[in-house]
Amino acid sequence: GGDTDSARAQWAYRQVTGTELTSEQLPLLTELIEGQRGFFASKSSDADALLKIGDTPADPALDKTELAAFTALAQALINLDAHITLR
Repeated sequence: GGDTDSARAQWAYRQVTGTELTSEQLPLLTELIEGQRGFFASKSSDADALLKIGDTPADPALDKTELAAFTALAQALINLDAHITLR
């Protein structure tokens, strides 16, 4: 995804929606990442709880605050109308 929050947000958005972020959308996603990073940095037990969800355990070599923040980004992107497919 990249080395910066912007690059990672752009990559994730493209993976989920198949389109590029607009200049108006990018700051919203980077603010989400920064906010979630701050939240999980101050509430490590919440990061632990989030990362216990799912079938595959989180890689202990990864920073749990970063992983939780980007998990929150992924959850937000998956819930976008642009992602929902009509059947």
